[in-house]
Amino acid sequence: MRDIYTRFHADQNPRVVSFSTLKVREDTLYTNAAGEEKSRIRKRAEKALTKLEEPLRKVLGADEVILYAAGALAPVTTFEQLTFGWYIYQSSRSVLVITNLRLLQFRVGTNGNWRSQVRSVGWGDVEEVKVKGLLSKTLQLKYRDGRKEKYWGIQRVDGNKIQFLLETLMPASTAEASAANGVMSLCPGCFCPLTSRVYQCSKCGMSFRDERSMLWRSLLIPGGGYFYARLWFLGAMDCLAEAILLLMLIVWVLIALGLTAPASRPNEAPTTAEDALIVVVFLVVILAIKKGVTIYHCRRRIREFIPV
Repeated sequence: MRDIYTRFHADQNPRVVSFSTLKVREDTLYTNAAGEEKSRIRKRAEKALTKLEEPLRKVLGADEVILYAAGALAPVTTFEQLTFGWYIYQSSRSVLVITNLRLLQFRVGTNGNWRSQVRSVGWGDVEEVKVKGLLSKTLQLKYRDGRKEKYWGIQRVDGNKIQFLLETLMPASTAEASAANGVMSLCPGCFCPLTSRVYQCSKCGMSFRDERSMLWRSLLIPGGGYFYARLWFLGAMDCLAEAILLLMLIVWVLIALGLTAPASRPNEAPTTAEDALIVVVFLVVILAIKKGVTIYHCRRRIREFIPV
């Protein structure tokens, strides 16, 4: 939708104003779905835009205006939700910026600072969109290339406003599909589209952390894959857990080889080499599963392009 002055609320005229160096729609950025300005919405929007001003100033086009900004959690798989635990709420923090042309997703830290990762999808490349939920909202997107994603953890007031805006944005953008046909990652240096699984920007040459390096670190260094993917807490926990597993494995291998005797209680049958070998196999399987989970988690993050 190219017109930055499209009317959203029947009783309000479009108000394009400047917020520092950014061009915003005051009548939509600070209001709820009913068009009522709320101080809480204004405060959250201004805080988010202040943190993201530099990348937004570089990525927004001359014919683009910010309509709304909302916190959300980035799309994750069911497996990630089950295996990340509470840390999923920290590692998935994002800010969604809705403009008249597209949806921008900025990865942010717990303090709201940008983590040099940004994705973009034009409204013409979205085939279907739904906002669901009662207290906490989800934004479900189906792209023209067939992929589906779901942003979750969106506050109710934000979800209602996003749904209201999309009722106008989506019909007006049906003829604006691009060659991407879906969401794409942008280079945080020059903000040009990045090629999936090519870990260097073809325009500015910026390098990103790659899957091969992540794989070797995950296999050889306790917690190495998580540290490489900037998942610091998981890296520390993984390092501790793997160190304990490796120590246990070494002990039981020595017992299986007859190089050391296991501790035993009175009147308890001694541990045989066969018993020790079963424990060794069990520990190896646990270690392999843990490595597989690590690689799965880290590959997902690496494919979202983390600058070196």
